Amino acid sequence: MTKAKAMFNETNRYFDRCKNDKTRKMYIVNFRNFLRYCSKEHKCEKLDECKEHIQDYADYLITQKKSASTVH
Repeated sequence: MTKAKAMFNETNRYFDRCKNDKTRKMYIVNFRNFLRYCSKEHKCEKLDECKEHIQDYADYLITQKKSASTVH
């Protein structure tokens, strides 16, 4: 199991609360992308370690030419 997948498994219950299936799926995709970024770029192994990299990830998305609505 990858580090990102292990971190994601910790948060599954949060996404289960979302009623709209499409919204839940997009939240999951975006969150997995964030975890992969944290694992790869910052060597995070636990979810708590990712919290300090939220702004770094937003900056990364901007460099990737993502829209403002994607970034925030």
